[in-house]
This record gives sequence, C-alpha cells and structure tokens, in this order.
Amino acid sequence: MRRGRERPGQSSLRFKLIFTLEQEQASQTVVIVGLGEVGKPLSEIIKKRHRVFEVDIDLAAPVKRCDVMHICFPFRDKEFVGQVSEYIGRYQPDLTIINSTVAPGTTRRIAGESGTSVVNSPIRGKHARMREELLHYTKFIGALDPDAGKRAVEHFQGLGMKTRLLSAPEATEIAKLTETTYFGLMIAWAQEVERFSRELGVGYDEVVSFYEEIKFFPRMKYFPGVIGGHCVMPNIAILLERFPSDLLQAIVRSNMLKEKSLEP
Repeated sequence: MRRGRERPGQSSLRFKLIFTLEQEQASQTVVIVGLGEVGKPLSEIIKKRHRVFEVDIDLAAPVKRCDVMHICFPFRDKEFVGQVSEYIGRYQPDLTIINSTVAPGTTRRIAGESGTSVVNSPIRGKHARMREELLHYTKFIGALDPDAGKRAVEHFQGLGMKTRLLSAPEATEIAKLTETTYFGLMIAWAQEVERFSRELGVGYDEVVSFYEEIKFFPRMKYFPGVIGGHCVMPNIAILLERFPSDLLQAIVRSNMLKEKSLEP
C-alpha cells in the first residue's frame, strides 16, 4: 500500500520528528500531511527555507501549533473534510493549504467546519518529476478572504514559486478537475478516431496526419490508448458526482470500449 497520509486516531503512530533544516534560521514552522508523490517533493523544497514536520501513516508531528499546514493526501469524498478538520484541530495551523485535487466546495466546507483560514492550491505537473514541476508551473491559489490569499501567496513566493490568486477556492478546484478532464477528452477523441479508422481499414496515424499542420487546432495526435493512472478518470468521477454530463459520460464509455477492445 502506497504511503500517502496518516490515519487520524491510529494508535500505532510513532511520534517522531522528521525535519531537516538546511538554513540556520527558519521563518516558519510547516507541517506537511501526506508523503506520497506530492508531499515528499514539496517537503524537500520547503525544507530549504523553513522548519518542516512531516506527517504520514506511521509518523506524527510533536507540535501543537504551526504557521502553515500543507494537505497532500488523496481526496475521498466522505472522509476528506473530517480528516483535514481533525488535522487542523491537532496542529492548529495559522493557514491550511489544500494541495490535493478535491470536489468543488471542499475548501469552503473545511474552512466552515474548522473556523480557520484555508486555501486551495492544486498541484500541477507530472509526478515523476514533481519537484521540478512545482518550481516550474504557476501556483494558483483560491482563497475565501484576501488575508488568507495574501499569506498563501507570500508563502509560495518565498519558496521561489510563481503565484496567481483567483477569486475563490471553487475556481481553483474546478480548474484542476477540468484541466485533467480536457486531456481525457482529447484521448477519448483519439480513441474514437482510431475506431472509425479501423472500421474503414485505414491507419490512425495517416488519418490524423491530415490535420496535424492546421496551426489553430490544439495538438491533435494523441495516443489512442486506455486512459489509466490516478488523475484523469478519478477526476471525471468527482465531476460526475456534482455535474451530470453526457460529455463526461461519453469519455467514460469511450475508455471502456478501448479497454474491451484490448481483452484477449
């Protein structure tokens, strides 16, 4: 089982301090919850500037208060708000940053339940090179109030990241979900073109070569494989919980047809 988060209330937690301070003076105390493909590289970046306490399945931070807490464990609709609220109660952060991909409205619910400052700032980039991607892409931030947004901007800019503050956490929440879904839509279209081509006895590659040089199109030649991984299809499922959509269902059906076509 991949490590990604501490389970609240787990009795076997080892209370062990995990931090590396690469500078003599740290301006903030930061707790990072979840040391998976996002939390670990984010922790490595933050350690260069601040005092970091890492929290995971078998690790807890022996601190009662912190300046910033980063949430980096996977979203589960029925558990996530309660889990994050419990961590907020445990570590008393001045600011909580939700880096996880979540359903629209999640950040607002956590802020309301905890009565604390919470912002949403979804991760972007490929997990295989996440540390580099974190420093490459703009860190979009959705805040409920100007003060929380300002503090999140200052925190990320202090880490050497570009930032952009949006009007509300719902803006960043839906932006992340639709970004990955757009990629899924393009792959689903490639799957459909491949099916058309196969039925006509022609090759997918030669068909898409016809419109590759049209400059005002987005990149058209996507590999028509199965949409796998743990981003695109799970994020479509999150959207479908809130927004019934024939278009999203079409992506799901197309991917199921592709999977079926590869069965022996």
